[in-house]
Amino acid sequence: MLLTLLLLAFTFRFELQYLEVREKQYDEKIHLDLYTDSSPKVPAVENVTAYLATTNKESNKNYLGPAPLEEMARQIYLAEGPSGPNKEYVFKLEDALNKLGVVDPHVQELANAVREYSDAKLSK
Repeated sequence: MLLTLLLLAFTFRFELQYLEVREKQYDEKIHLDLYTDSSPKVPAVENVTAYLATTNKESNKNYLGPAPLEEMARQIYLAEGPSGPNKEYVFKLEDALNKLGVVDPHVQELANAVREYSDAKLSK
């Protein structure tokens, strides 16, 4: 039992270190309770860590600000972080939401704009 607990603690610490690197573009880290539709008054999970990239241009150097869709697509297409190209993140987010049956028009529109930017860039 002690070995299992130590292994879990090590795994948790390792995963947390991984997230700190992967999400290093965040400028705010918060802890919150997660609720579900089936349990809106009792948290399904308590004290969840969430990484936020806020709209504060002083603390979030990567925030583009309000911009046309094409400019957002360009920035996403060209940007790359420690976890890889940002365009892959957008496509994986779109895929994960689709698999969950979640329709997010903004994510779909953005992913399509990144694809269009990619196609235009490759056809030159």
